[in-house]
Amino acid sequence: PSSHWLLKSPEHSLYLETLVDRYPSSTLIMTHRRLDEVIPSYCRLVWEFNGIHFDENNETARTTLAIHARRHLDRMIKRILAFRTNDK
Repeated sequence: PSSHWLLKSPEHSLYLETLVDRYPSSTLIMTHRRLDEVIPSYCRLVWEFNGIHFDENNETARTTLAIHARRHLDRMIKRILAFRTNDK
């Protein structure tokens, strides 16, 4: 749209500096959710993206994807905190 964009993906949190560098007049609105809601929701998202490659009844696959999801969430949280405190 000509007036505004809405970017709503957890992956965007990895590139906030780039977004602001490319669009310096942008305004970011960061919503907050409880971690006990975010973690299961993100794990489901990871499973939806990757589950076609794994048998959902395979406990090893489920554990591997859960570990990946938690590490990725940790990385995204660190990037958000660094952006908010200007620790580039």
